[in-house]
Amino acid sequence: MTIEQWLEKIGNLQYKRVAATYLGTAKDAPWVSTVWLGVDHAFRRPGEEGPILIFETMVFGLPAFAEEQWRYTTEEQALAGHTEIVALAKIALDVAQPGGVDEPIREEEQHHD
Repeated sequence: MTIEQWLEKIGNLQYKRVAATYLGTAKDAPWVSTVWLGVDHAFRRPGEEGPILIFETMVFGLPAFAEEQWRYTTEEQALAGHTEIVALAKIALDVAQPGGVDEPIREEEQHHD
């Protein structure tokens, strides 16, 4: 990817959002977001090697997941991780609010080239 392509993509929210799942119908319902970060967030020490981490999943509006982040190398890993975190967030939400979780009102998925 050229710097020009990167600049175009990093400024495009639709491109950056890989998936979003909203856990309920309320305006302030928790949601799970998976994004393309655009830069490696592995934050290794000098001399350390490892895979680049350019995708990230976070849960918003659910204290059980406050500040938790899951990072991935590929879009395929990110989508699989998103699905797994949605399932965990639904369980946590059901524990916090007994009686069940509304079905997601919207799920969005973008695919990158």
